[in-house]
Amino acid sequence: MSTLFTMVGRQPGAIASTAKTLMLNDENLQEIILMPSRTTKLEAERLESYLNLLNPSLKVIPRQIETQFPNKLSDDPFPWELINEYTSDKKLSTPIYFDISPGLNYLVALNSYFLKMDDVDVKPIYADYKHLYVLDGSAQWNLENIGFRELLDLHQITADKYPTPSNQTVCNTRITGDHRSVKLKIARERYGRLHGTRDILLDDENADSSAIKQKVRDIVAINKSSQALNNLRIFFQVITNQKRAVKRLAVHNIRTVFLEVHSEGFHSDPTGFIEKIQKYWTEGLETAPGRKAPRDDQNILGLLEKPKELTPGIIKDNRWTGKKLITSLGNDASATLVAAFTHQPTEMIILVDRNTPYVRTIADRIAQMINHFPMKRVVFWPVDIKGEITDKEELEQELIKDMWIANVSPGTKAQAWQVARLPNVELWSLLNQRKAAMPLSQRNANPRHYQLAPILVQAGILQGQPIINDTSPFGESVKISKRSRNESISFDSLIERKDFLINFMRVVAYRTRKHRYGNIVYPDKWKPGSTFPINKKASTGDKFIRCIRVDTAREEIEFEATYNKNKQTGVIHSPPNSGQWLEEPVAAAFMAAGGKNITDARISIKWPWTGDSGSESFARTELDVILIWKSSYLVVSCKSSPPPEKLKRDRTEIMAEAREGFGRFAIPVIVRAGIKKSKAEQIARDSIYREPLEIGMCLLNQSGLLGDLIDEYLSKKQTFP
Repeated sequence: MSTLFTMVGRQPGAIASTAKTLMLNDENLQEIILMPSRTTKLEAERLESYLNLLNPSLKVIPRQIETQFPNKLSDDPFPWELINEYTSDKKLSTPIYFDISPGLNYLVALNSYFLKMDDVDVKPIYADYKHLYVLDGSAQWNLENIGFRELLDLHQITADKYPTPSNQTVCNTRITGDHRSVKLKIARERYGRLHGTRDILLDDENADSSAIKQKVRDIVAINKSSQALNNLRIFFQVITNQKRAVKRLAVHNIRTVFLEVHSEGFHSDPTGFIEKIQKYWTEGLETAPGRKAPRDDQNILGLLEKPKELTPGIIKDNRWTGKKLITSLGNDASATLVAAFTHQPTEMIILVDRNTPYVRTIADRIAQMINHFPMKRVVFWPVDIKGEITDKEELEQELIKDMWIANVSPGTKAQAWQVARLPNVELWSLLNQRKAAMPLSQRNANPRHYQLAPILVQAGILQGQPIINDTSPFGESVKISKRSRNESISFDSLIERKDFLINFMRVVAYRTRKHRYGNIVYPDKWKPGSTFPINKKASTGDKFIRCIRVDTAREEIEFEATYNKNKQTGVIHSPPNSGQWLEEPVAAAFMAAGGKNITDARISIKWPWTGDSGSESFARTELDVILIWKSSYLVVSCKSSPPPEKLKRDRTEIMAEAREGFGRFAIPVIVRAGIKKSKAEQIARDSIYREPLEIGMCLLNQSGLLGDLIDEYLSKKQTFP
């Protein structure tokens, strides 16, 4: 006989798969204690109904827990307190399993810490994408499927077509949740998660690049489409006959099957088509959907069979002086980087999953930029997805020499559980609600306010070396096509021209206050003598911009900007026939609104395609404006006046690209014309409750209002990392 404790989060399907797996592999499972928070009670109710139908004799007990630590918001027990309550009367069936997959890393670590302190005998179990493990190594099972309809019911999502009992694959179905929907060519439930297939199959094998780019963006944006669908976390596989699509999807870590076939077979008979390529479909479902980075073949850290030590060079004698830090490295490196730059340790140990290529690649990028981590010493220590540490005794001997901070936010839940059991460590966690690292095991310690990695360091580690053309962490610049601006504008350059750029932006903001869709506001191409607004009398008014000089080779435009008799002359870096001339003034407007809250800014961050050089498609993506505002990366897309049908696409694009390039802490923003001043503030405030934040260009000369809108927007993003 046995018992299962499990916290209940936003992914009840995964919990159901774990519970079913344990039922089938431990025939004596007697009871399951579901531990929802006050915000996941509905998920627990749906889980209870599912488990009772699955096994009517099973005893399912829901008990609400507190998740806010250290300050409780209710009288509910913390999860470890509840487990203690049940185990102290010794009436539970043993062994006692505790599923550590649900919940946040910091809660998993606290459970590990306090259950160890109280000497409570539980067997932690952990599910990856295919297996369920007992962390002590005593057992391992293949995860069980729970059923397509059951999965969608648990997530309160509906489909217009469901699979038949004899075939768990369904074709051409639309799933709907939170008033939004996603069309899937093929869908199937596997291990409590949804696997979906989309296609980019075009008759022309050399289809237009922009058409392919948009189809890829549509797929990338699906996971950003709504909270309900995002919680489902669809695992995508794309079937395509377009090599450009494969290349773009690889950047976003989406599995692809490339087939040199005509699209007709797939569109007319998806089931029959899939049978012909069964091996691809099987591989797509059976293997873990792990991420793979474009530069895996250049992994200098190898398989990390042994710890690797690196010593940073001297950086202007500006060494960090904080306590020593140990933390994990996950698929999103942003949490690890925040932990490093916030704690500023003298020494750091980074636990790296030696079996996951993407994580090893991120470790490689950190190693290449180690001189921008001003510590005395860093060690990459191998671990696996279950948190099993290579040469653990050697690591423990290292830890007992001095007191270490263990920040448990980065990495897997299993790694957080194991780190919390290491000797001589202080447990800390990143807390987005307060933008600070918070102490867990030492309640009297003061929190540390977030410090972020410089923009170029973050960009280089998360996405690889960006294209730049000035002094930077990456040394020699990368030359690209003349059709793209060949430099990224630095923070110092913006500060030098700030007065001119702000004056320029004031004119743009004033002149777009009555702008509507379709109005011609800007010249199609700047040339000496052209003005904004476009009319012959503009240069006689008190709010206008006039082009003085165009240097096409250097991509520079010299302007004279006059606003209420204040005349400023300066240079903006842009080709004369593109909208890039807006980016620097927009950045200056944000800098004016943010003041000292802005600690770094960058214009035009691009990343090259791996292995390409000099081609027109050399830059795989470009972000217009990036700023660090109050410990958040603000990623701004500048749009002159997108029509309504294109605006939706622009919104999904900036959401996907911001987080892909700058991680979970990135905040997407769109600045655009086409919004009347009378409606601009309301549109901006409405967008605070969705993503991205939408700022009318006419508001960029109101620094106080702009600053308030951004601060309010950031305050609404109070989620744990």
